[in-house]
Amino acid sequence: LLLAFSDINEKGKLYLDETPGKDIRYKIVYFQQLHAKLILDCFNRWKDKINLIVVNCEAGICRSSAIAAALAKISGQDDNEFFKRYLPNSLVYRLILEEYNK
Repeated sequence: LLLAFSDINEKGKLYLDETPGKDIRYKIVYFQQLHAKLILDCFNRWKDKINLIVVNCEAGICRSSAIAAALAKISGQDDNEFFKRYLPNSLVYRLILEEYNK
């Protein structure tokens, strides 16, 4: 699954350095419920067939750790390690869990 969205939190603030204008191709794309649904659809399709899920974003700190933390929590695993070691994007984390709990 390949998704592209900006690292913006619930307050509309950019995480790290994704300053508009830094790259002429840069466009702000907010993480939405559809992204969460696509992530969960992919996860549900593969979860019983694999032992490892790799989640990666450009910086590897906020977006990917939010997805990994949410999937860990959904799987009944402890997501605290992601919050200790990284800076999970609160919007991404919350929307994935909300979509899962629908």
